[in-house]
Amino acid sequence: MDPVFLADGSPVEGASETNTDRRSTEQLDRSYYGTESTPDREIGASSLDGWGWSRQVAHWSVQEKGLLTKSWRESTLATYKAPIKRWVTWCKTHKINHRSPQGDDVARFLAKLYLEDNLAYRTILLHKSAISAYCAANTENLSKNFFVQQVLKAISLARPQDTKSPIWDTNLLFHWLKNTPATDTLFDISRRTAIILLLASGRRVHDLTL
Repeated sequence: MDPVFLADGSPVEGASETNTDRRSTEQLDRSYYGTESTPDREIGASSLDGWGWSRQVAHWSVQEKGLLTKSWRESTLATYKAPIKRWVTWCKTHKINHRSPQGDDVARFLAKLYLEDNLAYRTILLHKSAISAYCAANTENLSKNFFVQQVLKAISLARPQDTKSPIWDTNLLFHWLKNTPATDTLFDISRRTAIILLLASGRRVHDLTL
């Protein structure tokens, strides 16, 4: 871009900014807010490429990166993929650095999952774990952040987890076996055999059909 001059011929100070400089600034802004790539590029289930802290290990050897990748199971990385994509998309919408967020940013995102997406408490915890792994090297311990803890506490109180089913009393079965007369029919023999197998193995009724 050519310099800009006043009517008297003197140049306007600072008016000679080039398009290259302007593009560099725009690229820096896009990089900070994470808008330079799509969510699909951000997450890889088989490598560390695209993770929030991938730039910090860019100079590592292939063997070193491979060793670090093995600290997560492939199933865990695959499970984290969808939550991280949702996180990156939300950050881009709200102009938040998805690679290095503040604790209150994560708390707002978790609140959104409950208030707008109506996700279950355990699913929200999965999102928090995925974000912690994605941003681990760039931020504080998100699990200990005050706002994150309070939002999760509020969600757990508003939507209590289902209580576990009571454990059945084996003494009732022993009493039935001892005190119920046998009829020597195929059904009665099969029923008693199944009960003994379940008691001895600790397996489920469903396992008898396998």
